[in-house]
Amino acid sequence: MGTISIISIIVAMNRVLRFAGNNETMGLPADPVSPHAGNGYWGSGIIMLLSSLFFWPSPAVALVGNRHAA
Repeated sequence: MGTISIISIIVAMNRVLRFAGNNETMGLPADPVSPHAGNGYWGSGIIMLLSSLFFWPSPAVALVGNRHAA
């Protein structure tokens, strides 16, 4: 139950950031590193893989790179 609560809180905070428009501002430093969507996709995947190897099961791993999510 604790893991579900943490995931719910992280998703809620992500939606508040997206609603306020701050998700784009927070992601601006990463734009020079991944100028194309494909680079961002693979980069996010590699970061998630490395995070999950060390911090599994972390509810925040699934939200890495959720900046462009619908």
